[in-house]
Amino acid sequence: MRVKAVRQIHLLHHRLKMARNSPRKYAFGTDDYFMKKVEDIIHLNNAKEYPSSPTKLVDHLYIGGYSDAENVAYLRRLGITHILNCAAFRTLGGSPYPPETGIMGYLEFRADDDESYDMLQHFPRAKAFIDDAKVKGGNVLVHCAMGINRSGLICAAYILVDKHMNLLDVMKLLKTRRKLILSNPGFRLQLVRFARQKGLLE
Repeated sequence: MRVKAVRQIHLLHHRLKMARNSPRKYAFGTDDYFMKKVEDIIHLNNAKEYPSSPTKLVDHLYIGGYSDAENVAYLRRLGITHILNCAAFRTLGGSPYPPETGIMGYLEFRADDDESYDMLQHFPRAKAFIDDAKVKGGNVLVHCAMGINRSGLICAAYILVDKHMNLLDVMKLLKTRRKLILSNPGFRLQLVRFARQKGLLE
């Protein structure tokens, strides 16, 4: 009996070791399945340094951080006409950009870079703002603190619906243009569910 028990323990340890060393499989089409696919894209050739300048994602849409939003001279060279601040520390009640900067539109809201924060609650206002800039022939810089999570989710959701691209293609586009993007898994899950709602998972 003791030998049998020892063999069973060894077998159990072997199975646990194999499970740890084997990639976890998820049922096709589930949130976990698409979360893993998105994670694989994000971690492909993962960069270790923050981008140092705004990144153009599509024709009229740029993503960046606070420092990018403060570099008015560079914004002018890029033709940025509208600023969407996804991480306002305090609401100003108006634009901090005087007319001579060339910034014609400004929108801000407070948001937390936290896994449990509902970032997509801000998407309808953000989309309307970006669409308005597009109609007027402008270019929008969407920024948060570092240009990774809060602005990343807004930009990803916008491209998904504006270009009618599926989730995985959107993530490949973002990863190609900006190496550090959407490190917040809670935001990635919101994006997966948003894409499911729109019928644009893959």
